[in-house]
Amino acid sequence: MLKKIVNNTLYSLLLFSSLCAEEEILVDGVSYEIQKTKKPQTIHVLRVDPNKARICCIHALNECLGKERLSVMAMRSGAIAAINGGFYADGGEFNGKSSGMLKVHGKWIASTMQPRVAMGWKKDGTHAVFDRILLETTLTCGKKKYHARDINRWRGDHEAILFTADYHRSAPTKKEGKEVIIQNNRVIGIKHTKGESKIPENGYVLSIGPNSKIDTNEFHAGTEASVSFKVKPLLDTSSNSKKAWQECDYIIGGAPLLVKDGKVIKHYSKEDVSGYFVRGSLPRTAAGVTQDGTWIFVVVDGRNPEESIGMSLPELAKYMVSLGCIHAMNLDGGGSAAMVIDDDISNTPADNCSEIPDPDQKYERKISDAIVILPLDEDDP
Repeated sequence: MLKKIVNNTLYSLLLFSSLCAEEEILVDGVSYEIQKTKKPQTIHVLRVDPNKARICCIHALNECLGKERLSVMAMRSGAIAAINGGFYADGGEFNGKSSGMLKVHGKWIASTMQPRVAMGWKKDGTHAVFDRILLETTLTCGKKKYHARDINRWRGDHEAILFTADYHRSAPTKKEGKEVIIQNNRVIGIKHTKGESKIPENGYVLSIGPNSKIDTNEFHAGTEASVSFKVKPLLDTSSNSKKAWQECDYIIGGAPLLVKDGKVIKHYSKEDVSGYFVRGSLPRTAAGVTQDGTWIFVVVDGRNPEESIGMSLPELAKYMVSLGCIHAMNLDGGGSAAMVIDDDISNTPADNCSEIPDPDQKYERKISDAIVILPLDEDDP
């Protein structure tokens, strides 16, 4: 395995031999540099030693919904640096909801039924894991178990969706169906054909569609009830891998997986990623980890033929290997691709906006979630 990693790294270094870099030490254990190629490409690289700085993910407005600019999230959390996170819903009732996996401070905010890549880590930034994962959500009520199809999203007539207390004030569901309200590990109510039940603190609402196979007559107020979340890794299914995922305080999703165990991933169809999104030279954001546990965060500027054209996903994967990554994944890109250093946007976001009359002024798109780098002694944002 080590020989394969070395060979891949040497090959990738040859591909990017035209790079020039300017490195800046932000604090001990955190460095930032700008690399440029002749293509042209402008690449922003952040290296973080998890033993000397904290790595967290946060959601805009500290809720499940809504969007904020990355610089605002970074400033609010006291971050040394930050990058944009995963994909999200833009507009509508679920505006700003993460469309991939998202676990923040040990609490599940969002998941997806699509088997897509996610990365997870403990609060101390160590034991980073990368894999395609699914989330199994189970409500145990009395002696019976019920599986929710997903969490914190619109419910179909055949589904049961679990809404957590971190979602919002109420469960946004249709009047058809029933809702089981749980608080402090006990069923406190069952509502029929009303919808919009308030989600209690330390509780959940299980919204059950009228055509769901779950028999709502089995639920009774006062019954003991508990909710469990189980991460199911799809590539490394070992017991150690499953245990590592369960112990993660932070999990953030994206698409697709770029590098696994030092090997570049060449096909992305299993994550339903194809076409121009794969082959086109686009603004990109990626995250990875090296053999010694150093985190690597990358933002590639794009959509500017004079300064930076962006990267394709295969090119991005090889580039992450050239930086020494043994695991790496793609995050949201395009106009969302952004990096903040000391409260200021360091890259040139590709989004165009008529709200900004000055063409030289950098415009930030409002995004859903972010990865922030904090001083080691900083409290959770």
